[in-house]
Amino acid sequence: MKNYTAALTLTLLLGATVTLFGLTWADLASIRPPGPLKTTPPDRRLIQQGERLVLTNCAHCHSNDEGRLTGKPIDGVSASLGRIVSANITKDSVQGIGRWSDIQLVTLLRTGVDPKGYKAHFIMPRYPLLADADMQAIVAFLRSNEYSVQTTRYTGPAHKPSILSGFISTFFIKRLPEPKQPIPLPDTVKSLLYGRYLVNSRYQCFACHSAYVQKANLLQPEKTKGYLAGGSKFDDTDEKFVYSANLTSDPETGFGRYTEAEFREVMHLGKKRSGQIVRSPMLPYPLMNNREINAIYQYLKSVPPVHHPISR
Repeated sequence: MKNYTAALTLTLLLGATVTLFGLTWADLASIRPPGPLKTTPPDRRLIQQGERLVLTNCAHCHSNDEGRLTGKPIDGVSASLGRIVSANITKDSVQGIGRWSDIQLVTLLRTGVDPKGYKAHFIMPRYPLLADADMQAIVAFLRSNEYSVQTTRYTGPAHKPSILSGFISTFFIKRLPEPKQPIPLPDTVKSLLYGRYLVNSRYQCFACHSAYVQKANLLQPEKTKGYLAGGSKFDDTDEKFVYSANLTSDPETGFGRYTEAEFREVMHLGKKRSGQIVRSPMLPYPLMNNREINAIYQYLKSVPPVHHPISR
């Protein structure tokens, strides 16, 4: 009798459920426990593009001797700024960016402010005009399992900026605004537009190759003083001063006489038209593809010539 009562009760409960939710017995029979979640595999092309951008723009400062992006002491920085150690950008959850959200990563790269509200050191580039597609690729690579970003601790000397560094960061470096509209990638077939984007946004050549790198206008690059005419002063690794080159089309003091093949040698090999090797902080860009080099070359040729000898 008890078994019969229990069975009847269960039948009534099921019937009430069917009536309440508008289900049929066929619907009820089709219910199964959820299976494993289907995940979308990472877009390999996106990760590869992100890797190329990170290794081109970031690895020089963030890569250790083993090719891991753990951060390291930065060479060629004036002693007056203290010991500057770049950040660990591997997936390490304590020292690195393992616990950061995608939005926090993008915010740092665009504005220069980390998740705790601290400003990155002012020698860290910021990319307010970088196309959303490029930013997405960078984040995809930093989230990947590629060798450079696998969880790794930094074990070198600590970051120890000087009072001057702190003063400059506090009073002279402002948080850049977030973009209010999507930033599309320009048509890569239109060389001048694409070259302008590469020079001003993706690789920020203008920042070093204008009059004062410290005063580069990241939001309106062409309004930077001495735009692309060179003259920014740097300490090289031998503790000697080096000045950025004039990239305008001036034939005497700029790049006006360079052929595209000669310009490609500068970018890929670091070899000037004269046969000299570029000096730090300028480096070769072996990962830059030929379409990019052609677009940059075409854009630089379109920049009005500025006679500005850099022979110091």
